[in-house]
Amino acid sequence: MTDVVAGDSGLEPTHTLAPEPAVDAAPAVGPVRARLATAEELDDWDAHAVDSPHGHVYQSRAWAEFRAAHGSQPWLIAFDDGFRMLVLGRPGIGNAAAYASRGPVPESDAAVTAARAAATAELIGSHGVPALVVDGQTPAASGLRGLLAQVGFEPADEEQPSRHRMDVRLGPPDSPNSDEKTIFDSFGSQTRHLIRQAERHGLKVARLDAGGGRLDDDDVSPELEEFERVDAGDPAAADDLLRGVYGMLDPAVHRRSAELGSEQAFLDWSRRGIGAGHLLYLQAEHPEDGPIAAVGFHRHGHRLSCALVGARPELRRKYPGSVRLLLWRGIQIALDERRGVVDLGGADTPALRRRPEKGYSTYGAYEFRESFGARWVELTGAHRKTMHSLGGGVGRVAAVVRRLGRRAPGR
Repeated sequence: MTDVVAGDSGLEPTHTLAPEPAVDAAPAVGPVRARLATAEELDDWDAHAVDSPHGHVYQSRAWAEFRAAHGSQPWLIAFDDGFRMLVLGRPGIGNAAAYASRGPVPESDAAVTAARAAATAELIGSHGVPALVVDGQTPAASGLRGLLAQVGFEPADEEQPSRHRMDVRLGPPDSPNSDEKTIFDSFGSQTRHLIRQAERHGLKVARLDAGGGRLDDDDVSPELEEFERVDAGDPAAADDLLRGVYGMLDPAVHRRSAELGSEQAFLDWSRRGIGAGHLLYLQAEHPEDGPIAAVGFHRHGHRLSCALVGARPELRRKYPGSVRLLLWRGIQIALDERRGVVDLGGADTPALRRRPEKGYSTYGAYEFRESFGARWVELTGAHRKTMHSLGGGVGRVAAVVRRLGRRAPGR
């Protein structure tokens, strides 16, 4: 087993790059050790990588196993303090970078996050992998960008569609907050109107979900009790809903999302994510017109994140509030689960990595999220460290990947 240590040199920040503000010098960070996870560390992986306050589904065992089944090489890396980090790569393909999907997950001390990224790059690089991309969703105000620069990382293209995101704040983490009326009243008037209109149109919401919530408690929201439950343990029923969801997604979503390239890949990831309790789907249905719209949510850390949205285009005018109804139901689930944030995703594009202004192509998407009370969260974005060139060639990198992957899921 290989251990790599990133020391505390070079981690005191001076000034970060624009648009981040200057930050004061941070305390020195002690040695950070990165190594491949042991079998015991794999057993409780998700408790550290997904369920921790800022964890992410794309750092989960289920995501690692899904990507491995579709040609990626997962490296599950552990640190001496219990931190976990998933890195993905493709064996033997030129000088492509390994990729920490939404990792490292943020820490309160951005210097620790930078040290972990550096230790991971050294571990991967010491075995011949040429570069590492990290894109944990750390707020830009943390100063992480400048700290990453000090350990050799540079800004990189995003692997995900958006760099930034928009959050609906529900309350402090781990604090009871079930005041649905206050949250609903904070929405824009048109959004409230369209949600109530969708209810008057007789739309019901089917829920495909294997975990989370307090549906057996006496104080559960009456509206949540009205979900049409789809049994996640019934493969035929679950797959029927999932195929319908896939059919409602915009083809552009398929092209840019790792889990949506084909219906089979979508079904595979959905089954794995639902089974792990990391993924749930809500589908709006009408007694006569059938499925109208669908929304998928990731469940991780202190938040619920909107992962995808689809709707039948021929029925959008007839049921204009269907997606808003589903997002409201998702917010209610987050309140029910005592989560602090609902992440509605981003409204930036590769051509404009900032808050869109009126007249820009995604300004409508920005306004839509803002109508739920979502606020723009500026994030650090993806960064890449190049450790070395391909050097010994494709054969050497392929051999390295085989060694690093000896503890990959399912191997």
